[in-house]
Amino acid sequence: MQHSIATKLLRVVFSIYLGIAIILTVGQMIREYYHVKNGIIEDLSLFEDVFEKGLGYALWEVDLSDLQSWADGILRFPNVVGVRIADHRGKTIMASAGTILSLSGAVIRVRQGEQVSVIESGMFSKLFCFTFPVEHAHSMGVDKVGEATVYSSSAVVFQRVMGGFLVIILSAMLKTAALWFIFLWVSRILLRRPLSRLTRATMQIDFNNLEGYHVDVGTSGRNE
Repeated sequence: MQHSIATKLLRVVFSIYLGIAIILTVGQMIREYYHVKNGIIEDLSLFEDVFEKGLGYALWEVDLSDLQSWADGILRFPNVVGVRIADHRGKTIMASAGTILSLSGAVIRVRQGEQVSVIESGMFSKLFCFTFPVEHAHSMGVDKVGEATVYSSSAVVFQRVMGGFLVIILSAMLKTAALWFIFLWVSRILLRRPLSRLTRATMQIDFNNLEGYHVDVGTSGRNE
């Protein structure tokens, strides 16, 4: 069986199948990752509707302790890893919490508005964010008083999609195993068993007595 045509055919077919299955599975996992990531970004955008007025008043009053309280409160929400509140030009950080990007672009961790450490950004800690302007309405009109940036990270996305990844991988493995056994069983019935019968019959041929000689290999139709 190890050297049979059916086994060789099985190896070739499944080498191609496994390559296609791996590519499709990886593509499906990448699609799932970005689908969840885009959903998290949409969730981050909701903070503009919920917190803009409170942040606008605190920035207008330049109440730094109140701004820090807002930042610490936003950090408690799921999917949020950092908050940065800057002035209307975005050049001065008024309050911050968690893991954020500094004005120079470095990934830093802050606590109570003070920098604690610098973090190496990797595949599982890469930040992405949603930034929205903060405005304050008063009797003279509406002024932009600052901007707020809410951060999430790829680690949050992986945490959300890990269960889905396991389902995708297990599903691909089960389908591959099932298809392997089905192909092995069918090839044994349609190819390997008839060829074995034909091989044995050929080895037993008596060339001095061929009259009425017949070999039944157990197949239907005029196939190969």
